[in-house]
Amino acid sequence: MSAIALQRLQFEAMVRALWLHDVATDAWIDRYFAAVKVNPMKDPNFSPSVGEMLEALSTTCHAPAVRMLVALKDAAWGPMNSYVHSGIHPVLRQHVEFPSEYAVQVLRNSNGLAGMAATLTAIMIGDAGIATRVRDAQLAHIDCLPPISPAASP
Repeated sequence: MSAIALQRLQFEAMVRALWLHDVATDAWIDRYFAAVKVNPMKDPNFSPSVGEMLEALSTTCHAPAVRMLVALKDAAWGPMNSYVHSGIHPVLRQHVEFPSEYAVQVLRNSNGLAGMAATLTAIMIGDAGIATRVRDAQLAHIDCLPPISPAASP
């Protein structure tokens, strides 16, 4: 199921967006883009790992969202990586039935990540009204989102 591989990309993009918005220093960003200018086809390869970014984000205003991201990482990082790197999970799913509950959870997790991205976008453009509408849409469709685990609660 390619959606699981895409979910890892969606997850990492969300973590990196939050990290760049709230943690990365101007000096780090300048250093990164200076390296990109030297060789635009090569990643400078000095970004922190996802785990390091999540740890740095845990003390920011986004701590509740970070707890949800950490819970998702703890639960799904292995399978997401397996799908990205053609590991055992996609092979297994070709020979063993794909549980419908698992497919629903993948969709809910993706919806949750999209909601986080919409909220961050509203914050970045400084429009509280959009953030409120995103939250209202999420509350109106709570059954389409991942359940809030105790680990994610404040």
